[in-house]
Formats: sequence, C-alpha cells, structure tokens
Amino acid sequence: MTGQRVFWALVRHDMKERKQRGKYNLRIWRWVYLAIIVAVAIAVTTYLVLRRPGFDGRFVWFYTFAIPFVCAGMGTGLVAQEFRNGTAGWWLTLPYPRGRLLVSKFVACIVRALIIMVGLDALFCLLYLYTVLLQGQFTASGLADFLLTGARLNLVVLGILPFTGSVGVTYGMLRYSTLRPLVPLGWGLFGILWWFLFSNDQQFIFVHPELGGGLVAVSPWLLLPMAVGWVLAAFLLRLATRIMEKHLTL
Repeated sequence: MTGQRVFWALVRHDMKERKQRGKYNLRIWRWVYLAIIVAVAIAVTTYLVLRRPGFDGRFVWFYTFAIPFVCAGMGTGLVAQEFRNGTAGWWLTLPYPRGRLLVSKFVACIVRALIIMVGLDALFCLLYLYTVLLQGQFTASGLADFLLTGARLNLVVLGILPFTGSVGVTYGMLRYSTLRPLVPLGWGLFGILWWFLFSNDQQFIFVHPELGGGLVAVSPWLLLPMAVGWVLAAFLLRLATRIMEKHLTL
C-alpha cells in the first residue's frame, strides 16, 4: 500500500464512529439534538418574521463562525477517544510515523467540520426560503445576495479551520502527557493568538445591510492573519508530534 493510500486509510479510520463499551448510542442522540435544533430554528425564525417585519435573514450566516470552535473540539475528541476506548496502545504501535497518525486526525476533524458546514448551509438556505415566503418577498436577486453572503463567510471560516483544528489535536495530546499542567497556559496562549489574528474582524469584514452585492465585504488583507494561522497550524502539529514521541503517558 502506497504512502498516500495508507494516509487516507488512517483518515477513514478516524472518521468512523466508535462506540465505547457500555455507553449510550451517540448517533441516535445526535439525530435527536438535530431535530430539536431544526424545530427551535423554525420557531425562532417564525417569531422574528412575524414580530419584526424588517427581519434580515442574511445575518444567520454569522452562526458559521461557531464551526472553527467545533472543529477544535473534534480534534481533541479524536485524540481522546483512543485513550477512552483503550485503543491508545494499538494506535501507537501502528507501523506509521507518529506525525502521520496525528495529521490523519487533524484532516479527519477538518473533514467533519466541512460536513457540518454543508449541513448548516443547507439548513440556512431552507430557513431563508421559509422566511421570504412568510414575508411574501421572494426575488431571484434576493436569493443571489443571500448565497453570496454565505459564500464569502464560508470562505473566511475555511481559512480559520486549520488553526483551530491543530489547536484541538495539540490540546488532546497535552491532556495525556506529562506536560498536562501546561494546559491552562496553552488555552491562555490560544486566546491571545485568536484575539491577535481574528478578533479584529471589523478591519477585515464590512457589513452593509442594503440589498445587492452581499451583506458583507471581505478585505483581501484577511489573508495575512489566515496565512499566519496556517503556519501556526503546522508548528502546532509538529509540537503535538514531539509531545507524542517524548512525553506521552499511557
């Protein structure tokens, strides 16, 4: 098996849902929570449309900024499940470089985040159609404006995912290493880096509610903090590999 095939086999392995012995069926509860989220979203949308005639459905796209944090949580979870399920010893004895084992989990959490993004995009589009039908204001130009807003903010989120995914994987390794006391310091550094790179969104994302051209405009200068985030992602994955090789506890 070639190196590339081995790598994607590892990614597919990390994408699989593995149930812990004696634990509840997580997949069923995910569907339950999804149904609750959809029901609440429809109820809230109906209330806003009926009580606020000028409600602008395009602002729903800003909820996609939760996805990078979900990605970080999934990165941590993919590492932690090896230790919770008692498969850490098997995982570590696989005949592949340690860095490749971690990068496969990093890629898996990015892919999972992309799946969630696609699901949210579909939900937001359905909510938008529901909103404009209730308002009786459906137009092709309005739909195009809504989709353009979503495309721009999705691209921003995509640029952030590598940084938060690498943070999640690195945090997962720290939790099961002799360096665990450094976890609070690590979260503090993450907060500082997030604030430095992405919190000044008003400098890069400009909101103009008038219809036409999308709700937001994104400055090309946003590529600079994104590029820094990508470099930091590579550094964090290398750091996580070093922790895995020298400081891991079983």
